[in-house]
Amino acid sequence: CYNEANPIAISQEGAIPLLVNLIDTGTEIAREEAVRTLGNLAFNLENKHAVTEAGALPKLVEILCHGGPALRLEAIIALGK
Repeated sequence: CYNEANPIAISQEGAIPLLVNLIDTGTEIAREEAVRTLGNLAFNLENKHAVTEAGALPKLVEILCHGGPALRLEAIIALGK
């Protein structure tokens, strides 16, 4: 069940910078999950700004150029949100 307050609460607890950091430091699976989660959080306008401010956009573009197929797909979906 989706609750609109959850993405805001997740962001307010500081998850977005941690997820952006995980793009650089995580395993391939962790990176996929981080990118997917950032995309889901970006449905909220405030979170979209927070994702951008945390430096995710250049990392997502880099994934499009150099990531594996599954990771590239997640980046495309996240950028579309």
